[in-house]
Amino acid sequence: MKIIAIEEHWNSAGIRDALDGLPAGARDDSVALNTIGDNQTRLEDIGQGRVDAMDATGIDVAILSVVTPATQALPAREAIPLARDANDEATSAVRAHPDRFRAFATLPTSDPQAAAAELERCATQLRDAAYRGLDPLVDLALATFGWGWHMDAGLSALRLILRGTFDRHPDLQLVLSHWGEMLLFWMDRADSLSEAAWHLERRVSDYITTDIHITSSGMLQERLLRHTLDFTSADRVLFSTDYPFQRPDATAIGRFFDAIPDAAAPTKIASGNAEALFRLA
Repeated sequence: MKIIAIEEHWNSAGIRDALDGLPAGARDDSVALNTIGDNQTRLEDIGQGRVDAMDATGIDVAILSVVTPATQALPAREAIPLARDANDEATSAVRAHPDRFRAFATLPTSDPQAAAAELERCATQLRDAAYRGLDPLVDLALATFGWGWHMDAGLSALRLILRGTFDRHPDLQLVLSHWGEMLLFWMDRADSLSEAAWHLERRVSDYITTDIHITSSGMLQERLLRHTLDFTSADRVLFSTDYPFQRPDATAIGRFFDAIPDAAAPTKIASGNAEALFRLA
């Protein structure tokens, strides 16, 4: 069975150096996670070492994605050339291993306009207040992989729905990591927003199940899979490992696919859905 993993992180040395060079007040604390153990070496290897790691776990194709925060924390004058260089580097990796790699583009999202700067200032200060005041390492974990990243991503998806984005752009498709960034686990409550959002063409839950794809992000517990399939179809589920932060071995990956109840679903989740969504076939 062909397996395509769609959330496989990497980083360029240029982006890493630029982020490390930011002053303390502008630095994204999550970059510390990239240096734990051998993460940094693995992140910056999108060559044969990455292919060997994929072979060891039975992954056929990896779709590469620059690790958080990419160029988002950088001023535009730095972000633009660094994003371009990173995309060129990823393209070279894909060309060197065309049967094993694809890559998402990383974009220089920096914008010097005053409105964007003010929005960022407010968002940053309010987020800091919610995720500070504990042990520094606990603060970081709470704000990132333990809670904050996922709550913020789920909220952003909800706001896209409530703004009518999918009504204005009916062909738009969104991918949410970590089994839907809490949305599927709060589906009944989130759907109650439909009563207030009278301007929408459909119920909130319908957008979640028809316009959003869900990835596993290396969280291969059977209970999470079962819960996801209770709320959305196997056609909307994508496999990913969140490498190198999660490193399930071939046995764990095999057990995950064996636990899928529908006989046709493992092939869809392993590769068919990714091939259709990203036009890889």
